[in-house]
Amino acid sequence: MSHKSSRIIAHIILFIVALIFIAIVYRLSLESDTVTNKCRIQKLKKNAKTGDLIGVSYTTIHGKLVKFFTASMWTHMSMIIELYDDEIETDENGKIQIANIDNNVNRNHFIQRSKPSKYTIEIARYNWNNRGVIIMPLDNWLKWNSKRILVWRKYDHKSNNFPIKSLKHKLRQTIKSTDNMNVVTWLKTMYRRTYIQPEKNGSYYCSEYICMLLQEINVLKKLHDPGCYQPWEMIYGKLPLEFGHNYLEPSMLN
Repeated sequence: MSHKSSRIIAHIILFIVALIFIAIVYRLSLESDTVTNKCRIQKLKKNAKTGDLIGVSYTTIHGKLVKFFTASMWTHMSMIIELYDDEIETDENGKIQIANIDNNVNRNHFIQRSKPSKYTIEIARYNWNNRGVIIMPLDNWLKWNSKRILVWRKYDHKSNNFPIKSLKHKLRQTIKSTDNMNVVTWLKTMYRRTYIQPEKNGSYYCSEYICMLLQEINVLKKLHDPGCYQPWEMIYGKLPLEFGHNYLEPSMLN
């Protein structure tokens, strides 16, 4: 092995050691990942409303890498949205989309509607044909994640009405956004960057996309780039919310 190759390997090792050290120091500066409150999944199915957040702890290789870079057990985020049957449609691949409904529909049409169904919104990659922005029935999503550790953070609907119409509009606008599965990009969550207007259909990782939606509908303040926020911050962190909005304490699901 040449002297030059040895130096390169030494630099790589030093870089890895530095990352581990930074992750440990960073983790020590944060609150514990432990969520003491607990509730049954049946309660989530019954009481979840638009704007509620659900966190996941994945144990896949990708999940473990995310844990390394974020120094937290929480590796994925999704959000609840309630949709009526006539508000959804499917594309050629069977993915659920938000239908472009005329807002000036006769009021009687809305009176005849049944109760809305609960769905999850997320940026994910289930396979090569089912990736990007995923809208999935809540029951299906829970079944898919039945063997994972889940946590639920309710939006405080008593403090304000969640802007569901704005959320549907923004979701429709950004439905073509792509999933960013490059775990190295999680490094950028380790420091705060000034907010910059995101692209209409950009490339996001899970918490980044949810934060972008919350910022664009004026629930989360536009102080920092949406890519600055890690899943644990959305689960139990003190989010900089706009006046009148609030999230309650999280609960582990069992």
